[in-house]
Amino acid sequence: MNELLRKIRYLFEALIAGDRPWGCVRLVFTILALVLGLLLFFVGFTPLVDTIFKVFRAIYHFILNLFPSPPPAPAGPYPPPPQGHVYPPPPSPFVQYMLDVWYALWVHRRYFVAFLAAITIAFFVGGRYVQDIYELASYRKGLRYVLTSVFGLLSYPSLEIAEGKMQLRADEVNTLREIGGPGFVIIRPGNIVLFERLRSPAAVRSAGKHFISRFESIKDVVPLEEQDGVWPESVASTKDGIEVRVKDIRFRYRLYPGRRYGGFTSRTWEEPYPFSPQSVKNYAYNRTIDEKGQTNSWFHTVKFIVDNAITDYVSSHTIDELTAPGATSDDPRGKIKQTIDSPRARKSLREMGAEILWCEIGHFEITDKRVSAQRLETWQMKWSGKADLVRAEGEARRLAYQELGRAEGQAEMLQSIARSLDELGLKKGEALSRVRSIVLIRTAQILEAMTERYHLPGGDTTGQSQAANNPELPKLPG
Repeated sequence: MNELLRKIRYLFEALIAGDRPWGCVRLVFTILALVLGLLLFFVGFTPLVDTIFKVFRAIYHFILNLFPSPPPAPAGPYPPPPQGHVYPPPPSPFVQYMLDVWYALWVHRRYFVAFLAAITIAFFVGGRYVQDIYELASYRKGLRYVLTSVFGLLSYPSLEIAEGKMQLRADEVNTLREIGGPGFVIIRPGNIVLFERLRSPAAVRSAGKHFISRFESIKDVVPLEEQDGVWPESVASTKDGIEVRVKDIRFRYRLYPGRRYGGFTSRTWEEPYPFSPQSVKNYAYNRTIDEKGQTNSWFHTVKFIVDNAITDYVSSHTIDELTAPGATSDDPRGKIKQTIDSPRARKSLREMGAEILWCEIGHFEITDKRVSAQRLETWQMKWSGKADLVRAEGEARRLAYQELGRAEGQAEMLQSIARSLDELGLKKGEALSRVRSIVLIRTAQILEAMTERYHLPGGDTTGQSQAANNPELPKLPG
């Protein structure tokens, strides 16, 4: 019983909303309803007895005219029928009934005008209503849509989809784009089309020729090729409150193919454009909204995720960590790429139906010029300190060398005095005063030589003058 009820419900729904062959069935049912309504009209608005009498009289005259009676037989014995003549058999009851109905309709054919006029006006008004509600430029398009949807009398419209969009001329009006089915949609490889009904998605269809029924419309056309995203800059503030502009951001993305086809290497010759139906629905329904209440494009939706990853990283680091990362040995661009490639960011992208293949960050620009001036001043102070340190080290080395020279001079002086004493060969009993004079003269000579060698000011020549004025002193060698 349930199966019978299900089939009856299916036939009823197909009679109301079916397409193609069911349009012809609706046309037949419409004609039968017209005939039945006309008969009921006869019965309701014409006296029943008069109608029956007229019908029978019409049937009687129709039969007489259709099968003329033979001539009356002569009196006396009936002659035999002519040779080869056979009287036609009487019609069957069903044929006779149909003839009676047809004759009754023919007699009252003037009533057909009202019914045909009502149906014709209904279709014309329906075409005008469709034109008005969908804002069509052509009334003929609206009337054609009504006739095609109800009876399928005219050829169904077609629409080609390629390169991620509908292939239409600038002035072309296609009911498949403006209203929806019925019609044929030709989808070229590399494109996916999401169809929807009034309250829910209808189907996700790939390359091929597809017939879409009534109450179905095109929601979105999804390109399966890889897309390139480029935008000039992204503005964010660092952890220490300095505004930074991230320049020349580029990335490549595509429709997420699902877990089965995850990864770039999943494409094959047999499946060059893998896709996931759920990703197509996420692409169409999980878009972001701008400040004007309009739905953003897919590029702006993916850009929103990438931009959030960049601004979150910038706001959690200082300006030196971004533009001068020498102290920490971190690569800010590499860290941002890792953030975009993190499971959290990939999950957000999958909810938008997208997958990032690669991302490239250009350079960082500081908008406040005082930061550059302060950084230059700090750089100058750093190198100035290093120069002062080098100069101090040189001065200390010079003083050390001077002290070393003095020590070497003193050692040389003592060695010279010792050699002089050895050369004089003093004997015992000689006066100590002579020894003292010899030491003083030798010391004076050594100091004079050191003054000339090291360019010391105030050279003393006392020893030489004493040696020259005192003839008793012996002449020292050298």
